[in-house]
Amino acid sequence: MKIISRLIICCCLLCSVVKSSAWVYPEHRYIAMLAIQQMKPAYRTLLNQLW
Repeated sequence: MKIISRLIICCCLLCSVVKSSAWVYPEHRYIAMLAIQQMKPAYRTLLNQLW
């Protein structure tokens, strides 16, 4: 019984993490855009290659 309850808790936690990671707020995109604009050219090129 103890194992089952732990499995249920783990599943619930994993599901909540998956759902929360799906949210992208506009202000986060704006902050990311500013950060990318301020990157050194070498790092920016590397980032563009990853995308």
